[in-house]
Amino acid sequence: MKVPFYESYGETIGSIAVAKEVFERERNVARLPREVDLREGEDGSYVISKRKSRYNKDDSDTTLIVYTNDNCIHMNLSRVTLLGYGMMELYNQYIPDSSLIYENNQDLFMIYEPGKSVRGYYDNKHIDKVFKIDAGATTNALVNVSLLPDGEVLGAKKVKRGPSTEADPKPLKEHLEKKHYTKMAKARLDNDLRVEYSRKWATFRGISLGLYHYCIELWSQKEYAHGRGPNSGLIRRLYVGRFIDDCDQARMDDLAVKILKDIPLSSLNGKIHDLCSSARGA
Repeated sequence: MKVPFYESYGETIGSIAVAKEVFERERNVARLPREVDLREGEDGSYVISKRKSRYNKDDSDTTLIVYTNDNCIHMNLSRVTLLGYGMMELYNQYIPDSSLIYENNQDLFMIYEPGKSVRGYYDNKHIDKVFKIDAGATTNALVNVSLLPDGEVLGAKKVKRGPSTEADPKPLKEHLEKKHYTKMAKARLDNDLRVEYSRKWATFRGISLGLYHYCIELWSQKEYAHGRGPNSGLIRRLYVGRFIDDCDQARMDDLAVKILKDIPLSSLNGKIHDLCSSARGA
């Protein structure tokens, strides 16, 4: 019976010469999930490669990761490859938990903190830098990125996180520029001033750090009511503390109370009203 052409997938082994070639090639290879192979290089390194497509005879194996004897990890990356189906997860599967490749706002980044896990959802307080992978927006050009044992990353740009900071415990007036103070004073005279104190998640290039920003916000209630944007009516946002641990919340609360000591209770809203009222014995 003649086999229909659409059931024939092309020659795999058709002669003893090809059989020998296939055998020698496959003898020292570890087959990993998702069409990935692990081989030993001639220099003693180990190479992870993506198996060539069986549907394209012109295709070839693609080297993804090379582990060398000096404990370095070398990767061939590209935007098109990383954003392909499941490819970013594949790379992350074969690099240590102290590193992570991820996307944020269409930019590609890598975290690398040797000796520490960086794959927690919230407890990433130790992360103070990331590395931006300069991959082209639409091209499949390869970028060579290397992880070194000392924590450095070659082939990517280091981006440092801002430091943990606290505001000076001086009155609010001394924290404001003249234009902000004038606007606040006018709102206060018009009984239009609203002061809020809030705690916000601190993130860094898309990473939830497990730290917080504490801030005082001055609002014009009339402008807020008639505005169309999220910051309509906002006079000034003053950060009491940036990148602060949760255990320091009481200290941040006390600092906010000191800064707002000259602001009448009638202008304070929510938690800060209660804190200032208690501090003033009202």
